[in-house]
Amino acid sequence: MVDKKTQVALFLIFGLVLLIAVFFISYVTLNKAKAEAETGSEIVNVADAPSSLLPAKLNIDFCVSETAKDAVVYAGLYGGYYKVPEPKLTYFYDEVPYYAYQSRNTMPSRSAVEMQISDYVAEQLPQCIEWLQDFQGARIEGSAISVKSTIGTESVLVDIDYPITISKEGTQTQIPDFRAEVPVRLDTIYSIASNITEGKIRNNGALCIDCLIDLASENNVFIDVVSEKDAMIFTIFDNATKVDGDDYIFSFAMEK
Repeated sequence: MVDKKTQVALFLIFGLVLLIAVFFISYVTLNKAKAEAETGSEIVNVADAPSSLLPAKLNIDFCVSETAKDAVVYAGLYGGYYKVPEPKLTYFYDEVPYYAYQSRNTMPSRSAVEMQISDYVAEQLPQCIEWLQDFQGARIEGSAISVKSTIGTESVLVDIDYPITISKEGTQTQIPDFRAEVPVRLDTIYSIASNITEGKIRNNGALCIDCLIDLASENNVFIDVVSEKDAMIFTIFDNATKVDGDDYIFSFAMEK
């Protein structure tokens, strides 16, 4: 049986918790009302947004999906990079990263490729959103952006923390974050590139042609090799992945 002192203590604790909860709710409500008073707008959840804001929301979603797709495509064309570092090769005005250079493995890690994709989205998405300013009378404003990309087995996931406010006709809708999925087998392509790179280094610079044929056959890809004076340029075409109707492409170079 609980004694009276314990009961009193429990009531005091319960009362204190209740008081804090009431204070917190009042604080949030007051700040929301203050924000609405300052902007002259009613802030609503995106799910409750009026149909007049739907075109702007759809265009923002388009910006997100297209930017994520472009980031993954760009990373493939430039060997997993948004900004190609040294050592690199200039080939027909394009920069191609070396994956094997001076008998060393210089290819980026998976996490580095993920970060490069994130950097592309973080830099390019705000520019896309900026083009939508005052779209059909709706004002669109973005805050600080943070992006995390994940290379999965069959796709690349791009999670974007980018609070955006859409304002129109006295109503504000807030969208805190976004997610885009790009159906590209980047994980498989990366593994193929890693296999080729490690094999060439292991064989003291010799390229195993039969190994390339086996890799291509086993993974449903086509591997093109261009021999230059001091380097070989590899381009992997993924027959199983189409981006806007074209094979996904991944390129990198190796020193001879």
